[in-house]
Amino acid sequence: PPPPPPPRTDKKTNTLPRSTTSRYPVSPRMTTTPPPPPPNPIPYGCLPPYLPGSASLIEQLDKRLLIVLRDGRHLIGILRSFDQFSNFILEDTLERKILEGGVYAEVALGLFLIRGDSVVLLGEVVASSTTTAGGGGTDDDDDDDDG
Repeated sequence: PPPPPPPRTDKKTNTLPRSTTSRYPVSPRMTTTPPPPPPNPIPYGCLPPYLPGSASLIEQLDKRLLIVLRDGRHLIGILRSFDQFSNFILEDTLERKILEGGVYAEVALGLFLIRGDSVVLLGEVVASSTTTAGGGGTDDDDDDDDG
């Protein structure tokens, strides 16, 4: 027998005509609609108590942080921004150089951009009432006339 003629294509779209019947039977499971997604337990606009990955750094925004880098430097500054790669922008950054005997010196660096893959450790610095190497902890040199 001769081979069947090639199927005719639609002249407008240059595609084969669609048939309404399929060669393959349709399973009854394929015709059901999927169940609706479960309701979100977190209200819109509220942050959950734990965020995965670098998103958990949202809690650290506008706080003073100590960051230890791979090359051994210790940077202290206010976290202003970060991205999905844990790159940080620190404002009022100080480099703390630790000397012998627990004594340290601080070098002002200003605005600092830190690449995320160079960060080893990150922690919040809580202000204490003790004196730092950079200045005094009392307000004795204020110029107010209290009496």
